[in-house]
Amino acid sequence: MRHPSILLIAASLLLAGPVSAQWVDRDGRRLPDTDRMKSHGDLGVQIVLTSSEARFRDTWNKSTTPPRLETTDTVRRGGKISAMVVFHGCAAGAAGTCNAVLRFALVAPDGTVTPGGEGPLWAGPPVKGRMLLANASMTVGFDNSDKVGQYKVLATVIDKEAGKQLQVSVPFTLQ
Repeated sequence: MRHPSILLIAASLLLAGPVSAQWVDRDGRRLPDTDRMKSHGDLGVQIVLTSSEARFRDTWNKSTTPPRLETTDTVRRGGKISAMVVFHGCAAGAAGTCNAVLRFALVAPDGTVTPGGEGPLWAGPPVKGRMLLANASMTVGFDNSDKVGQYKVLATVIDKEAGKQLQVSVPFTLQ
C-alpha cells in the first residue's frame, strides 16, 4: 500500500528547484518540520519506507524528472520493509567530501529499541541545490514470531563537519 502524503512531499521537494537551508514546496514556501522530515541550517533530512529498496534506488537513480517513488506504511509477516533517507546540505570536510553518518534503530510495539546499524550518509562531495539519496539504508524482515502492531524506524544523521544532528522517524504497521 502506498502512502500518498509521502509521495506528495517527495515530489514537492524535488520540484522545488534549488534546495536551500530548509525544506520548501514547489511554490517556495517553507515546510514545517515533522517527525519524517526535519532541517537544521543547510542540512535537511527526510525518511521514507519502501517494500523494495532495489526498485526505489533504481527509480531514484534513473529519473531525470521528479520520480514517482513507491512507499509504504505496512508490511506483512514474511515480508520486509526498507528505510530510505533523502537529504540535502551535508558539509564538506578537509578532503572535500561529506563526513556524515546515518544510524538506524527499530522501535517495537512494546517500546524495545533495537539498533539497526550505521553507515555513510554520502561518500562524495556535497552537491549544492540537489536532494540526494543516502548511501546507507536499513532493511528489516519479519517472520511469524514477530509481534503484529505499530513499529517505528528512527534514523539519525550526524554531520561531523557541521556539528549537526537530526533524527527523523516514521511509523509502520506489521500485519
